[in-house]
Amino acid sequence: DIARPEVFVGGLLGAMLVFLFSGLAIRAVGKAAYYVINDVRAQFREKPGILAGSERPDYGRCVDIVTRGALREMVLPGILAVFMPIVVGVVFRAAFHVGAEAVAALLMVGTMTG
Repeated sequence: DIARPEVFVGGLLGAMLVFLFSGLAIRAVGKAAYYVINDVRAQFREKPGILAGSERPDYGRCVDIVTRGALREMVLPGILAVFMPIVVGVVFRAAFHVGAEAVAALLMVGTMTG
C-alpha cells in the first residue's frame, strides 16, 4: 500500500538510488576520460612522430587505463545496487514491520524512474 508513509519512503529511496547510481557512473566516466587525456598527452610528448604519422601510438595503454578505471570506480555503484534493497528491507522490517512492502516499493519506483 503506497499510501502508507513508510512504504512511500521506500519508493522515494528507489527513485533516489537511480539518480545516485547514474551520478556515480557519470563521475567514473569523467575520471577515466581525464586519465586517458593525460596519457594521450604523455604519448604525444614521448613520441613526437605520432602527429606526423611515422610512429604508432600505444593504444593498449589507453585501453588498460579505461579498464582499470571502470573496474575501480564501479565498485560503489555495484555495492549500492546489491545491498540497498537488503538494507531497506531489514531497517523497515525492524522499525515499521513493512520490510517486504518497502523493498517492493523501492524496486518498483526505481524501475519506473530508471
